[in-house]
Amino acid sequence: MESAGTPLQVDAKGAWLKRGGGAVLLFTAAGLGYLAATFGFAAGMGAFIAGIAGLSLLGASFSFAGTGPCPSCGATLVDVPRDLPGYPCPGCGEYAIVRGACLHRTPPEHVASSSTYAIAVSPEQAPLFGGMCVSCGAPATTTVARQMRKTVVGAPGVGRVVRTWPLPLPVCAAHAQLDSLGNPRGVTSSQGTLLVSSYAAWRAAHARRA
Repeated sequence: MESAGTPLQVDAKGAWLKRGGGAVLLFTAAGLGYLAATFGFAAGMGAFIAGIAGLSLLGASFSFAGTGPCPSCGATLVDVPRDLPGYPCPGCGEYAIVRGACLHRTPPEHVASSSTYAIAVSPEQAPLFGGMCVSCGAPATTTVARQMRKTVVGAPGVGRVVRTWPLPLPVCAAHAQLDSLGNPRGVTSSQGTLLVSSYAAWRAAHARRA
């Protein structure tokens, strides 16, 4: 039988900090908007960005955010949403499942419903997955190449330089077929970070043992 989990406590302090930050940004936006008539586009764009950021913070402050102990190490987790397939602990690095405002320890062989568990990769060193399928944790029968991309330079006068490299991913026969973006099911990537759905494969890549 599944554990009931540890209930999250409402993070009231975090909510008020978001509201305060949102208010500061909106006041900043108002000030920059007033200056736009004198300083033109730069002030106007600054007002727009600050206003959007302020409204986003205010909106987030009224959604549920909780705090509670990591099920693996006991470290305090903050700003935790009501439901999430995986929330990484900044202390031990393990993921907790958040379900119905309760924290649950992730079973070693768990498979998330979508790409959830993050692995930072580089061209110089590919992660080792212990012969497991990155999508489901079953024994891998083949490998597929995922094209990784990461912006390494992006600044005015320099331009945008994107580094690309192939990353071999072990998969089982059921997950060997790629989608239109070149991903096995349950795998995505962004800016040099690979997201997989098999917790066992993720733990193997980080040399973790159940």
